[in-house]
Amino acid sequence: MGVVFLTAVMFTAPASLELEWSVPTGCADVNVARARIGPLSGRASATIVEHATGWQLVVEVANTERRLSTTRCEEAVDAAVLIIKLALEPTTVAPAAPSVPDPAPALVAPTAAPLTFQLGASASIVLGWLPQPLVRFGAAFSARGEHVVVMAELQTGLPQRYPIEGTAGGEAIVHPLADLSAGVCWAVPVGRVRVAPCGRGGFTALSVAGAQLAVSRQAVVLVPHGGPGLRTTVELTSWLEASLTGWARFSSFPVVSLEGSREVLRGNLLSGDLALGIGGVW
Repeated sequence: MGVVFLTAVMFTAPASLELEWSVPTGCADVNVARARIGPLSGRASATIVEHATGWQLVVEVANTERRLSTTRCEEAVDAAVLIIKLALEPTTVAPAAPSVPDPAPALVAPTAAPLTFQLGASASIVLGWLPQPLVRFGAAFSARGEHVVVMAELQTGLPQRYPIEGTAGGEAIVHPLADLSAGVCWAVPVGRVRVAPCGRGGFTALSVAGAQLAVSRQAVVLVPHGGPGLRTTVELTSWLEASLTGWARFSSFPVVSLEGSREVLRGNLLSGDLALGIGGVW
């Protein structure tokens, strides 16, 4: 198979490309190859030979030799141009940017949780203290931070009547005038619910009067009390909260007698107190 080869050797001025381009007739000539390679400096040679199964390319550039086979001469030319450009193009290494240390994280002072206040109505029932359950009602106030809850409560109740043994129709009227208590809790929030073990103390003022007696008697008794409890509050809305508190109540209670030795009332030292409250939050 007769093949006419066009061989061109171009010697150019310094700092230019010296290219040896040997390809069969019909492939891109040296001028086309040089135009595609561009204004590069160096020395390179490319030889393309046609075989029965395709085209064989040999490229020598930058002290290396590359060989590859293609199915068309245009593909061999494209490969030669690419190999030469990649070998001779100067690699520009960008100067490393000066390292700037990361700014120190700003110190943020922890902010204390704002106080939340609650004022509302409360009702409670005391079991096991007087001979009959004592129902009370009143007002409750609390102030809380993130965990600590300080509370105060003032309650009163309706009079209760107890028969006096040994008298014809005589009875004692017991009126809980005021029950004042204050306590501290440690609250653990669980979603909208806060569970808090508490401790409290206070006193109750009772008025005891005798009715239908030969000699009317009346006395005011102050009863101190205190004990541990468990308070659970539920956030109903952003401004409304309900609470349920169970207390163990330890109190001293003297024996109350009217008309000499007639015993009217005797209290127990240990009793239970269950209180329910609801109020506004701000």
